[in-house]
Amino acid sequence: MILRIAPDHVPEDITWQITDDQGNTLASGGPYAHPQFGMIAAGIAVEPVHQTGALLLVVDDEQAAPLALELARLEEDLYLEGWQVVRMDVDATTSPAQMKDAILLASDTLPDLRALFLLGDLPVAYSGRVMPDGHTDHQGAQPADLYYAELDGPWTDNASAGPRQRARAQPQRNR
Repeated sequence: MILRIAPDHVPEDITWQITDDQGNTLASGGPYAHPQFGMIAAGIAVEPVHQTGALLLVVDDEQAAPLALELARLEEDLYLEGWQVVRMDVDATTSPAQMKDAILLASDTLPDLRALFLLGDLPVAYSGRVMPDGHTDHQGAQPADLYYAELDGPWTDNASAGPRQRARAQPQRNR
């Protein structure tokens, strides 16, 4: 069995329970605190995946030296989980568009690229026309890491509006 939970914008309404044929609870979860966005994947009696593919680890170069031991451990852990880890350190002057181009170039040389791991104070791209916290004064473009992960089509964002509209056209570093 594989369980995937993809919370919406109201995670506090999500609960789940797995029971056996006797009605005994084997696993359960929720409600979740707001905001917890993402996906949970779990399995019972599922064969492990030993070869997961390539993972591009993008690291803020200012954090590379201070976190050298931790990054080495992370890379080893990822390797032991079955990932082929390729690391790319990003300079503080890199724009979001330049970082995206470097990721696209890496994806061209890594046909088995399956994951992107962003670590540190990297350039922040903004997108959208949302107000996830419900406050209208926050409506507009929000940070969008997905910009870096979308590799097989054009990234368009012509509908951003509101106080953060300026960020849509000029993604910036989070400093």
